[in-house]
Amino acid sequence: MDETEWAAFVTGFERLIEQPGTPPLCKVAEDHPEPPHIDDEYISFNGVGDDGHENMVVNRTPERDFEFCKTAHKPYDYLVTAVMSYLAAIGVANVSSDGDLPDWQKGISAARQAWPDANIPDDPLAGEDDDED
Repeated sequence: MDETEWAAFVTGFERLIEQPGTPPLCKVAEDHPEPPHIDDEYISFNGVGDDGHENMVVNRTPERDFEFCKTAHKPYDYLVTAVMSYLAAIGVANVSSDGDLPDWQKGISAARQAWPDANIPDDPLAGEDDDED
């Protein structure tokens, strides 16, 4: 993402994690006491304690072609799907999931509130099973 895209992403992410009812989040590990990491190069967050699973990391400049984050349906799951919905909407990521669209609804709604100017799709997973020739 260029500087302007990253700034828009970070602004929306900050709105996302400030929404009422957001579960407690930490920086990089389930029991790490610091809040989510947000800077000019990447963001990282996870649930706290037993409500955490794997870190969600978004690099401004992706380090590889494939990234994933397993949440085990823990409370921060919808924040991961919100971020992924936004990244799909602005065309910087192709997203897939081992969950189904109903599992994404809360995240899609949260993304629309956090990034109101983005055209968050009704189905960020559309086309995930398309075969490439």
